[in-house]
Amino acid sequence: MHKITLDADGKSMQISIYEKNIEQLQQENKILKENAENNDKVVDKVNWKNQLLKKENEQLKDNWNKLKECLKDVMNSSNGDDKDFVETILNIIQELEQGSD
Repeated sequence: MHKITLDADGKSMQISIYEKNIEQLQQENKILKENAENNDKVVDKVNWKNQLLKKENEQLKDNWNKLKECLKDVMNSSNGDDKDFVETILNIIQELEQGSD
């Protein structure tokens, strides 16, 4: 015959062990859910910052292109040394663009 050992509450020791395991797993699950929620918040924040950086990058590219067009207009309306100076700047810009590809 198999003897069942009871704890202080009159429960089987095996049932008490299962209950403790269930409680530990529930606590772990709660922590994992909280971590997942926090991770989602971090991912959302990173995605938001990424969108802001993309927008800023587009604005910088637009400004860069406007600057080049403005310099071309100045060069076309300049003479002599001024024209050479602006042409030098445009050449530097072209070198910078080729180096950043």
